[in-house]
Amino acid sequence: MVNLKQSLAVATVLLMTGSFSIISAAAPQDDPCSDDYRRIILEDKAYPWGSAKIAAMEKIAGRCAKTTGQYEFRLASLYTEVGKLEKAEGLIKQGLAQRNAYKRELELALGDLYSMRGDLHGAEGQFQRLVKDYPNWAFGYMKIGAVRLDQRRFREAVGFLEKANVLEKNAFTYRCLAIAHSQLGEHEAAVRAVNLAYEMDQSLVSDRDAMLAAVHSYATVGKLEVAQNLLAMALKAQPDFPKDPRYQQAVNYIAKRSEELGHGKE
Repeated sequence: MVNLKQSLAVATVLLMTGSFSIISAAAPQDDPCSDDYRRIILEDKAYPWGSAKIAAMEKIAGRCAKTTGQYEFRLASLYTEVGKLEKAEGLIKQGLAQRNAYKRELELALGDLYSMRGDLHGAEGQFQRLVKDYPNWAFGYMKIGAVRLDQRRFREAVGFLEKANVLEKNAFTYRCLAIAHSQLGEHEAAVRAVNLAYEMDQSLVSDRDAMLAAVHSYATVGKLEVAQNLLAMALKAQPDFPKDPRYQQAVNYIAKRSEELGHGKE
C-alpha cells in the first residue's frame, strides 16, 4: 500500500524547495524575509532538513511572523514534515487569521495536516475547497490525487493528477502518476511518468514507493537492466531498504522476468 504520510512529506519537500514561483502570484514582492527563506530552506548544507531549519526559522520570527503569511506557511510545513503537528496547526491558524496573500498555501498546509493525522475525509474536504476556490491552481488537484492513490482508487487518482499537470507540471504529480499507472498495469505510462519525475527531481531515488513502482514497470516491459539499475540507485540512497520486504520481492520479480524472457539462456 502507498504510504500517504511519506507521499505528503515528499510533496512538502518539493513544494518548499522547488521554484518559489509556485507561491501565490498575488504575494507581495517586498516580503521582508524572502531572502531569509531562500537561504534557510534552499541551502541544505547550511541548514539540513529538520531541527536546523526549524531553529533558523524560529530565530527570525520577530521580524517575519505576522507579516505576509509566508513565514507561517513555510515554518508550518517544516513542522508538519517532522511530525510536530500541534505546532504546525497553531501557525496555520495564526496565518489564516490574518489577511494576507498566502491564504491558499496555508489552506493547502491545513489539508496536509489532516492527512498526516490520518483524517483522509477532512483532508479531501480541505483539498476540494481549494479546487473550488482556486480552480486554476494545480496543487489542490494534485493533493486529491495523492489521497485517491492512498485509497487505492487508482483510476480516479490518474484523473486528478492529469488535471494538475495540465495546469502546472510537477515532479510529485508525475511520481504519483507513475505509481497509479503501475498499479493499473499501464506500465509504459508508468515508465514515462517516472522518467519525467526523475528529470525534474533526482531526489526521487529516496522515494521508496516511486522506485518500487518504477522497478516493477521497467521489469514488466522487459527492460531488466534499467530495473536493476534503479533498484541499485534506491539501495544506495536508502541503505536500510533491504529491511523492507518489498525490496526482496522486487529482486525476485526481476529474476522471474529474466527467466520468463529467457535471459541468460543460450
